[in-house]
Amino acid sequence: SEISLRIFHHIVVVPAVASERYRTAMRLGGAVGGKRVGERVMVAGMNEGEAVARVLHFLDHCKVGQITMGDTIRIVQNCESVFTRSKEPSCHFTTGFLNGFFSAVRNQHVREIKCIAAGAPYCEWEILS
Repeated sequence: SEISLRIFHHIVVVPAVASERYRTAMRLGGAVGGKRVGERVMVAGMNEGEAVARVLHFLDHCKVGQITMGDTIRIVQNCESVFTRSKEPSCHFTTGFLNGFFSAVRNQHVREIKCIAAGAPYCEWEILS
């Protein structure tokens, strides 16, 4: 019922800091997963608003972090970046997942503009048209 953030950090975050190939693989893996989720909720007959609300609830349920969405998507205490430091945004899997999901549901993409790992108080993605 709980996700061990320390184990997650050692498996996912530490290798991502060291290898561009690993970061790319994490983004692509997230994108495939997000796209599949988006396609399935749309096939189930949900409208865009309901699909977005459900996926945000799902991410909250999985304890990814405290998620809010307005003009941007914000995650406070994001489990992907909370244990690392970087000069640039480093939420590779989450960015991939959100890109895959939003491309399937709204034909939009996201770009991470703030990251806890880079010293911001939260991770934030702008939604691109």
